[in-house]
Amino acid sequence: MNEQTMQGVLMRWALDIKQHKVALPNINGMYPSWEADLLAVTAADLVHEFEIKITRSDFLADAKKERKHWCLSCPEMCKVPNYFWYAIHGFSLDENDVPPYAGLIVVEKTGFTFPYAVNVIKVAPRIHGEKIHNRDKRSMVTWLSYKLKKAYLQQYVQD
Repeated sequence: MNEQTMQGVLMRWALDIKQHKVALPNINGMYPSWEADLLAVTAADLVHEFEIKITRSDFLADAKKERKHWCLSCPEMCKVPNYFWYAIHGFSLDENDVPPYAGLIVVEKTGFTFPYAVNVIKVAPRIHGEKIHNRDKRSMVTWLSYKLKKAYLQQYVQD
């Protein structure tokens, strides 16, 4: 499984199962110094960030992103999501392996009609209660518009 497959599985879970209103992969500019593998926004305007990890070494390397983890542990100092999740596949972690501000999801292959299951191992605690600002919503719409334009140009517009 690769990151794009994980993003698709998590988007389906966030939008169809959890009833979030927006789910966007690989979005930049929402937080000080990192790209979010996936952001989802709830009907209550709370933001969930999903950090996707396919290997244990990638998970361990994430701990070296000091500014990101400092911000997540000190939300009063930085703009951060309301919830932060690690979503993993292909290796195992215990809920004690993730920081106190993070939740843990394991994506597993199944034999059912939809071939993947999303299992919440540790529920992400709420980091703060501030709702997403309208300017950030507009930024997400602009970002999505440019991604969609690029996809249409590649798919439908011939040089």
